[in-house]
Amino acid sequence: MAFFTGARCGEILALSKADINFKTDNLSINKNQTRFELTTPKNGKSRDIYLLKPLKTYLLSLNLPDDKLFTMDYFKIYYEYKKLLKKLNLAPSGLHSTRHTFASILLQKRVNSPLIAKMLGHSGTGLVERTYGHFLKDKNDLKMLNSAFKQTALI
Repeated sequence: MAFFTGARCGEILALSKADINFKTDNLSINKNQTRFELTTPKNGKSRDIYLLKPLKTYLLSLNLPDDKLFTMDYFKIYYEYKKLLKKLNLAPSGLHSTRHTFASILLQKRVNSPLIAKMLGHSGTGLVERTYGHFLKDKNDLKMLNSAFKQTALI
């Protein structure tokens, strides 16, 4: 769920079946599950994000409960995530890395920053570019920059 939404762990843990609209391919992020209570999302604003096809297909294959989708708490999911990373021989990281991965993949694929910001719940693109943009190293960037100055001779 995290890799296909960019949502924060608490936002995902708070999701219920009512937050998913399979007809419009939208997912409503309107609450956050903390250790002890339901609160608003981090910035206090609800948002609707796109329900991407792989996630939609997976969710439709499940018999989703009417109430909260997840019964595990943050710490249980974190523990399972750590075990998975170890099994896959990947470096240890926190659950928030799924959000970074989501944003970095979209930037790598040249998805526009305003759309990424919308999906992540940011009010502008600056945070997206500052936080996630430094992960990108595209082999074609230097080629593209050199091409721009191909006809220009420096004296």
